[in-house]
Amino acid sequence: MPGSTTRTKSRVRDSAVFNSLQFETIGPVAAIGAAVTGATVQAQIILPCSAKIYGAMPTYTAIASILGTHFFNIVTGSGTYETTNGTIATQSLTVAGPVTGNVLTWSVAIPQSILLALGIQPIGFAGSPGIATVANGNVQFNFSYTVKSTDTTATILAASMIAYMTATLGFNAVLFANQAAGVITIGSFNTGTQYNSITTTGASSTGATTIAFGGATLAGGTATTGYTAVGTNDLFEYTGANVFAPPGTPVFASDMALVEPAPGTMTQGQNPYVPASYDVIYPQGTVLTLRAVTPASTGSITNLGVTLLLACFDVKPPQPTYNSFVPQLDIG
Repeated sequence: MPGSTTRTKSRVRDSAVFNSLQFETIGPVAAIGAAVTGATVQAQIILPCSAKIYGAMPTYTAIASILGTHFFNIVTGSGTYETTNGTIATQSLTVAGPVTGNVLTWSVAIPQSILLALGIQPIGFAGSPGIATVANGNVQFNFSYTVKSTDTTATILAASMIAYMTATLGFNAVLFANQAAGVITIGSFNTGTQYNSITTTGASSTGATTIAFGGATLAGGTATTGYTAVGTNDLFEYTGANVFAPPGTPVFASDMALVEPAPGTMTQGQNPYVPASYDVIYPQGTVLTLRAVTPASTGSITNLGVTLLLACFDVKPPQPTYNSFVPQLDIG
């Protein structure tokens, strides 16, 4: 067909191909109520071969709140992996009186330690547009937005600013942004006190449009208690032996906040739900369970499902021998 980008086809007739990306969905769960804890298994799948998990995308048809009070996680097996779920850190950014052509500026500084804990090398942002510094222990994201003629209300303007922020690599791996009636909420995807150290500065405008942060730092983040450590990344090339995630291992380093309006899909090209330890091997036969956490009030989620981005991983590289491939023997 004219304009088609698909020109040909390929196949590996005599080989089982590993390390290729696959999709697998857990759920959907028709209804999740209030005051649900991570101890409850909502849905599950089983891995027919060993695999690594590179990311996840949640979806739902309704959710009671998108302010970071609802969470999900993926856990190996049906056991308990935490005692009490923590809370995320948030901050507000209010805009009003949009006037076309006004220039809005603001900045958010994320400690490098937070990025490193998520498996992101801060040095990779050096020289990137909109980033002032990668120094003094922080990666500072400087934002500048010119009000468009289509930004006729505070709500529309806030939505435009959110689209701008959430398309910024690095920022969108740590923080989300959503809004209601011109009040933008910036918050962390993960729970923990470390996110309270993220600073917000320099909110200003060249004209009548007003923009103001509710405080100098994000606040409200608390740690999860009794949390099981995530799995160890694959070190086969260094040790000559595979290390597998044991039962009861969570995929994410904390329960992850659900922050998008239904259907819950993120901005194109963005996937903030990436495990910090994405080279963990989950062994053949592992039951992956979907967990959810909801508050005591306004706690419902409808049709929650999570699609995993994973890759089948070969844990038996010396096999087969003499070209005598047998799935029962050679896929683990």
